[in-house]
Order: sequence, then structure tokens, then C-alpha cells
Amino acid sequence: MDKIEITEVTLKRYQILSDVLKGELTLKEASNVLNLSYRQAIRLKKGLKQQGIKGLLKKARPKPPNLKITSEIKQAVISLKREIYSEFNLLHFRDKLIEVHNINISYESLRQILIKEGLHEAKKKRKSHRRRWRMPKVGMLVQMDSSQHAWLEGILDEWWLVAMKDDADGYVYGRLYPKGKKANKDNTIKFKGQTYQLLPTNGLKRFASKWVYVCRDQKAQITVLCDGNKIAYNLFQEKRKILNNSSPVEETMRTTDKVEKKKKWKQAKN
Repeated sequence: MDKIEITEVTLKRYQILSDVLKGELTLKEASNVLNLSYRQAIRLKKGLKQQGIKGLLKKARPKPPNLKITSEIKQAVISLKREIYSEFNLLHFRDKLIEVHNINISYESLRQILIKEGLHEAKKKRKSHRRRWRMPKVGMLVQMDSSQHAWLEGILDEWWLVAMKDDADGYVYGRLYPKGKKANKDNTIKFKGQTYQLLPTNGLKRFASKWVYVCRDQKAQITVLCDGNKIAYNLFQEKRKILNNSSPVEETMRTTDKVEKKKKWKQAKN
């Protein structure tokens, strides 16, 4: 099987023109997206239809063109420019080449030869702003931006606002995200100097290395979110944790064991 090397430009042309063949885009819209003339878009569409992606590849010329400027002509032009016509501009120099030296080359070819030899300085083109056409199909270009600010009234912390806009139809989608952090291995998180023990909620038992989001309202009440669910929690004091020399998880397990033993004792007594 032959290997085909393609560029990003060729791949983009293949994707857009494939949509044209499927009837999802018109050829005029495709030519605007690819920045091609309508005539060239017709040629590429025909090549894709007949040969597949090979029809979009550039075909190497088997031999040089008949009008190719030889190296002898180039050297003669360079020598004449340096020795005799150094003060002439391009138009006047080209006229002298035709009239006196019988060398007939185009203005652009002459300009390129002299630029490569450093005998002519190319003028800088002024940048012109071209109006970009909107994408003809939804999903081809989505513009996205985000910013952090205290967007919500009653929420003290700054949240991330992520906004996206589809270039084709102008549809805007936005979503707010609180500041996230990863839970510790012992199912705890730290927020504003306090340690919070996350409790099993809605089938979620372990939170290690999971992203959780902590929100604080004006009444200083804390809400913890994970995977879109509110998570129950316990607040632990730092001094208590140090004195007991145990982690919050161990304290919770001990409390649970005591409650279960007490229930069993009452049932046995009854």
C-alpha cells in the first residue's frame, strides 16, 4: 500500500470538499472557507470525486517549462545591473535589456532575480484588513473565553464564567464554575484554613484525587459539589485532630463503630 504525505492545507480541503459532496455545503461556501477561487474549487472537487484524496495533491512537473530562465541569462542580467545599469530603475533597466542586449524577460522575473542578489529592495506591502466570512456549518469554529469574577449575588467567592459562541449561527452558551480543588486521600479538603471531611453521598464513597468545588455564601455557609451533586461533610477543628493524633477518617470510623455497638447492646438487652 502506497504511503501518501499530506499537509494540513490538503487535509482541510479534503474535509470541506467532502461536506460538499455530501450536500452539507455549497461549493461557493466551500471556496470562501478555503480562500480559493470558484474555478479552482470546481477543479479540486472533480479531483476528489474521481481520485479521492490523491486528486487534491499537487502534481510534480515532469520537466521544466520551456520558458524557464537559464542560469546564463541570470548571470548576464546580474552583471549588467552591477557594472552598467546600477542607477537605473527596474522599468528602464528592462527596456535596455530588450533594446540593447536582446534579453526579454518579464518585469516580475527581473525583480525576483535582483531581489535574491540583493540588488533591489522589495517594497513592504501595506497590511489590508480582509473581512472574514462566517463559517457556513455549525461546529466548524467555536470561539471560547473565560474570566474569574464575583458574578453571583450572595456568593462571596469568585467563580469562573466560561462562554462559547458558534461562529455559524451566533449561538452563545455559558456556564459558571466555582474554584475547584482535589480532595485528599483521606477524603478531606481544606478551605479558608478549615478541614472538611467529605461523607458518602448519592453513591459516592471515595473522593480521593477527585475535583470538588466549594462555595461560600454571605451567611458563611459552605456548599461542597462533586460531579454535580451536593456532598455532605463534617467540620474538624485542627486542635482536636492534633490532640487525638488521628486523622478525620479514623475519628469518623470510631464514632460509627460506637454507634453500631450501642445499637447491638440495646437490641441484646431487649
